[in-house]
Amino acid sequence: YNVAINLNTITDSNTMFSRRVFDCLACGTCIMSNYSKGVEKLFSDVVKFVDNQKEAELFLEKVINDELYRNKLGALGIRKVIDQNKYSDRLKYIGNIIGLNIKEGDTKKVSVVVSTNRPKNMDMVFVNFVKQTYPYKELIIILNNDNMTLDEWEKKAKEYPNEDIRIFKLPNKTPLGSCLNYALDRAKYDYMCKMDDDDIYTKYYLEDELIYFDYTEASIIGKNTFYAYFKDTNKLALRYPNKEYMYTNLIAGSAMIFKREVYEAVRFNDRLNVSEIADFLQGAMAKGFKIFSTNRFNHAVVRRDDLSSHTWQENEKYYLQRCSIINQNCHYYNMENYINFRIN
Repeated sequence: YNVAINLNTITDSNTMFSRRVFDCLACGTCIMSNYSKGVEKLFSDVVKFVDNQKEAELFLEKVINDELYRNKLGALGIRKVIDQNKYSDRLKYIGNIIGLNIKEGDTKKVSVVVSTNRPKNMDMVFVNFVKQTYPYKELIIILNNDNMTLDEWEKKAKEYPNEDIRIFKLPNKTPLGSCLNYALDRAKYDYMCKMDDDDIYTKYYLEDELIYFDYTEASIIGKNTFYAYFKDTNKLALRYPNKEYMYTNLIAGSAMIFKREVYEAVRFNDRLNVSEIADFLQGAMAKGFKIFSTNRFNHAVVRRDDLSSHTWQENEKYYLQRCSIINQNCHYYNMENYINFRIN
């Protein structure tokens, strides 16, 4: 449902309210409610409190008719429940109070890998990684262009002395699948993330995606529905709409995180320069691993008219056949309003 209506008979308790608030939010359903001190304490920025008919009408009109607002509010609700309000969080809280000293679960540490053959994208590669709010991470960069200088990239890495960054160079003829395997063979951590060198990731990308390993049975998470920005025409589109919050057999190669156990069972095809993601995912599913598509937010693929600069060389007209246009004239620097689900 787009929206659920919650009614509290007890309004002045810090702790007593219906579990349906958690359940609806975890399903991505927006909630309209009368006031509750307990709900306000946990979800003041997610649940909409209304005290009269006019306020209810205004909220319902907005949440039903404004798809972007509804999807952002739904994504934020899921984020709040998974990150802070699981049964495991309650059990840990109770246990620590009675002296059991229940420790945190294993911290998810993630190895981010980027393979690039475009020198002009150096700044974007570093910025996309460094700006991430998630602290437990490393970056492995593969330079896949004979004309790219390892010293230049290592000099750039020294501008970020507090970041764990390693850079390697492979011959120009090395296929992308082989570059990815080379990087992942050197990964230190048990979660592995593939990023592209020319796409946009908000600072919350890693933080918001990794929680889905607690929410699902998937060993691979990513985005089947995602934003696509056409840089030369300023169009913003949604690729493959209505493929969010579900198990799937395909996700974007630019927005994919998987557990080490997947890579140990299924490597990338060393001979492939295109379709290496689809091949990897098919191999993973054949081994019994599940894939989950999260939400559309925190990431946008960037497309350009110069098709030679893309690995996947579809022109804009053909690419848009699988898209829904969101904005016909969206400036590059205004995309954050769409792809970040934090509501100002």
